[in-house]
Amino acid sequence: MASFTAMKFFSRSRLSALRGWGRSRVDVRKFVFLYHRIASPEHDPFALSVSASQFQDHLDILRSHCQMVTLDELLDTTTVNRSILASVTFDDGYTDNLTTASPILRRAGIPATFFICTGCLGDVRGFWWDRVGTAIAAADIAARAFELTKEISFTGDLSSPDARRRTTLEIAGRLQRMQVLQRDRIVEELETVLLAGTSGTRESCPVLDEAGVRDLVSQPLAQLGAHTHSHPMLSVRAVGTAG
Repeated sequence: MASFTAMKFFSRSRLSALRGWGRSRVDVRKFVFLYHRIASPEHDPFALSVSASQFQDHLDILRSHCQMVTLDELLDTTTVNRSILASVTFDDGYTDNLTTASPILRRAGIPATFFICTGCLGDVRGFWWDRVGTAIAAADIAARAFELTKEISFTGDLSSPDARRRTTLEIAGRLQRMQVLQRDRIVEELETVLLAGTSGTRESCPVLDEAGVRDLVSQPLAQLGAHTHSHPMLSVRAVGTAG
């Protein structure tokens, strides 16, 4: 089984390779296409968003090449199926999963599994990485640099959009491996440093609240899954300091 993070580069020509894989290797006749957000934010430093029109195009392409099934059906090893199977999943639990993605999926008759991270339910700022990205994006353009000193030594460059994106990815890479409490303290410090007196407008990245999760699971083609509480990096051991 193969897995793809479906981003803006997804195309019909790339997906056409599925036909060849399906004929030559039995173990890759099943595919998971992973999304996070169906939205068009002004700033998307982590490339987590696909627009609604792109998402619709993706589904049209998938239906022309694959049999679209639930994740349970995809993982069922007792069923022999010679078709190329594909399943759509979403990580994290952004509000647009319900308001934008779900209606598109419902009209297309395509099931999807939504993996919900429970620690930020109802937070319009988004997850910690969203808070980092939107704070850096909103920081006053007159401030060409900033420093964090309380828990880590870090100097960020705000001199251009590209510099802000690099700074966002660099600090997020360091925060990702930290323990949750320390990471949250650093995010709060960053927000205090960057947003005090800023003239910029901070973009929201809203996460589903409890009512939204219930609404999502009530959709006939939706399944829910767990995506941890605080979104730790499970592939590595969290460190206590940034070193």
